[in-house]
Amino acid sequence: MRATQLFTLIFVVTLTSVGSVFAQATVGAYTAEQQSILESTDNTFTDGRYYKNLSISMAKGEGAMFYMRAIAFEPMIYTLDNSQVNWANGTNILGEDSAYTSVLTIIADKDTTFNVIYSSTVSGATGDFVYGMRKLSEQQMVVPDPEDFCGRLIYTINNWQCMWYLMPGTESFGGKSFDNSISLGGDAWLDAYFVASEDLFWSEVSTEAETYYLTKIEEIKKCLDMTYWETEDDYFISDYDGVEYITTYFNVKGGTGRETFMQSFAILLELDVLGDSYVSIEFY
Repeated sequence: MRATQLFTLIFVVTLTSVGSVFAQATVGAYTAEQQSILESTDNTFTDGRYYKNLSISMAKGEGAMFYMRAIAFEPMIYTLDNSQVNWANGTNILGEDSAYTSVLTIIADKDTTFNVIYSSTVSGATGDFVYGMRKLSEQQMVVPDPEDFCGRLIYTINNWQCMWYLMPGTESFGGKSFDNSISLGGDAWLDAYFVASEDLFWSEVSTEAETYYLTKIEEIKKCLDMTYWETEDDYFISDYDGVEYITTYFNVKGGTGRETFMQSFAILLELDVLGDSYVSIEFY
């Protein structure tokens, strides 16, 4: 099989950064989504499947998530190393829009170059597809200490921007339980709608929860470089039981807001003067 590079991946890193006592850490590394077409003039496997491929270099310790989405056919991503013997296959996911997405994750165990191959599951399939990559450096793959709130927050944001595929956890029906929470003892969970949430605090005294909520917002603002974020507040009171729901959104500045995938995370306060009150964080 020839490993000819047929198209180029454009790598874009968001400008969001945070300061720590050790170093500046970039957050939100991803590719601009690209469009391409499987055509009958493309290279073929021996079984008649068309493919396109690109060459990717990764340093030891880096992690990357590649994806390919198509409607006209069921896509499949493969990787092949320089020796052309070690294969890795993507995992195919059927979305609510009836489009298949093939996802492949890699954590490099050494400095290496390999081919990412974009193909289909059946021979002769042609049509449009989109593809992209999200990537974390070795530094971003290191899990901070449980007491390091800012470090854990940035680690979570990075994995959010990598669509959670590089964040270790336990898969279960309808979601995923993450191994590494933001707060000490927190329960971090990804649901079937790709919303990740974690309960940060609860109290029988509503004023304690409200104080924690306000303090945590200010702490998050100090963790992030707010040049690249903007906040938005929302309030709702239930007509049924009088519970107040107060939310502060952290939106990617210049993005399309909290209605768009991976553009916003939020701190939520559920304030109940007659019962337990909760503070949680959600990533959309």
